[in-house]
Amino acid sequence: MRTVSEMTENGSLRKFQFFWFTQKVDAAFSYGIVVGKTEDRESTEVFYRIVTSEDGDDWLQDAIDALRSELGDGYEKCRIAHRAWWTAYWKKSRIRVPDPMFEKQWYLTNYLFASCSRKGEYPMPLQGVWTADDGKLPPWKGDYHNDLNTQLSYTHFYKANHLEEGESFLDFLWAQKDAAKQFAEKFYQTKGICLPGVMTIDGKPLGGWPMYSLSPTHQIWLCQSFDLYYRYTGDRTFLRERAWIYFQETEQCIRGLLQKNEVGDYVLPVSSSPEIHDDEAEAWLTPNSHYDLALLRYLYQTLIRFAGELGECPKKEWEEILSHLSEFSVNERGVLMLSPDESLEESHRHLSNALAICPLHLYQYEQEDDRKIIDAVVEDYERLGSGMWVGFSFVWMAHLYAVQGNGEGAYEQLRIFWESFCSPNGFHLNGDYKRRGYTTFHYRPFTLEANMYAADGLQEMLLQTRKGRIDLFPAVPENWKEKEEETAFEHFRGEGGILVSARMKGGKDCQARLEAEQEQEVSLWFNGKERKLFLKAGEIRIVDFVADDLSAENQ
Repeated sequence: MRTVSEMTENGSLRKFQFFWFTQKVDAAFSYGIVVGKTEDRESTEVFYRIVTSEDGDDWLQDAIDALRSELGDGYEKCRIAHRAWWTAYWKKSRIRVPDPMFEKQWYLTNYLFASCSRKGEYPMPLQGVWTADDGKLPPWKGDYHNDLNTQLSYTHFYKANHLEEGESFLDFLWAQKDAAKQFAEKFYQTKGICLPGVMTIDGKPLGGWPMYSLSPTHQIWLCQSFDLYYRYTGDRTFLRERAWIYFQETEQCIRGLLQKNEVGDYVLPVSSSPEIHDDEAEAWLTPNSHYDLALLRYLYQTLIRFAGELGECPKKEWEEILSHLSEFSVNERGVLMLSPDESLEESHRHLSNALAICPLHLYQYEQEDDRKIIDAVVEDYERLGSGMWVGFSFVWMAHLYAVQGNGEGAYEQLRIFWESFCSPNGFHLNGDYKRRGYTTFHYRPFTLEANMYAADGLQEMLLQTRKGRIDLFPAVPENWKEKEEETAFEHFRGEGGILVSARMKGGKDCQARLEAEQEQEVSLWFNGKERKLFLKAGEIRIVDFVADDLSAENQ
């Protein structure tokens, strides 16, 4: 403990007390907490600061100086700044839906997101900042899992228009490029970059079931975050200086692993589908698994698209590899398979054979052939049931229903998730811990990814934007359309850098407000009606859909 005294402006003596505790992690890293306290007859004020060995030799004095300044300013000044930050945050987007529980969960999730993901700080691991200290490791080591968890945790923020908080993840991935390069070189013996599927805060492998903790295609799913950021902002500087580079360096690693099979298709030397067959020998599927194939096709299609948008010539090897990737395997029921010779024939938590449908969106429901496959996949999951699902499975299924425009199905999956797989404080507990018969998993380990993906599921019910098409309220349940209350959202961010607000009442009348950050042409849809618009940068357009009549006016 250290005590410091100073004279206040009114001549009284004020005493500050400082306490600290440090914890050594290994030979190279330690962390700790420094607490400052001051009190008078009316109140006690306590401020704290987290420190690490990376803060240098003067970490204690630097922390004391900072805390002393904050204690001197007092609680009220900090409270004003705190409230101002949250006020600005909540203005970024809003919703109103005629189901109080759904609306509450969306706001609660956005609160959790801002509480554990801030620009300039580390992104959320499995439990964010809420890891319980009971003398044991948190569930799944509390680390970064890249076979689903990190990606789903950082999906909803784009549409919710909380870019700055979500940039924490993108900045982190970019900062780990050296670690990703070392892992690619040492483990895969390739050029380029690849992060482990299960990793530490500094990008080192932590191990686990090797089929998934060491799968190289997880790196491609991480790439999607850069693609989504560009698509939702239209920021061409980000495209050229971040996304384009990150994709190319990832492709270097992947290309170093690909080899041709007996029919001339490019395949990985070994292939798996996350958590299918657990850690048994059967988990090594015939290359390429549908999960791996979806990511490989996405990687090369996106690189070629980026090249076109930047006025670059795509590398010949990208086009050659893409042309020699097999088509997706479909069984006799029209269902996307796990691999060329195996279909999913049991209930399973990870809907990995549907990755190409969402979140990669390589299939488009508006196209007849794609629609048949999507419908077949959804029907097959219904056939297999939810007996071996966990919380995120229900949320993923909600997204699949939203792709179909099935508001009843999407609503029901989210209702089950929020009512039966979340604790009273909102945290996703993975299992059917209330034993309501939804799954055979009755445990309650806490992780965050399904919370964030559920919020995105609700957003997808309200707004879908892809490839210049904007669908308003594409997957809301019928009873929302029948209620007197409006269903509405404000300042959702759509692809192409466009802010969309809309309100619907009665299921027939709808008004939308579009604010374009980039010049673009869009196709606006509501209830099967289309309105094509050309928007200049900075232009605001209001469009009314009234029964069968369309009207629009500029503002």
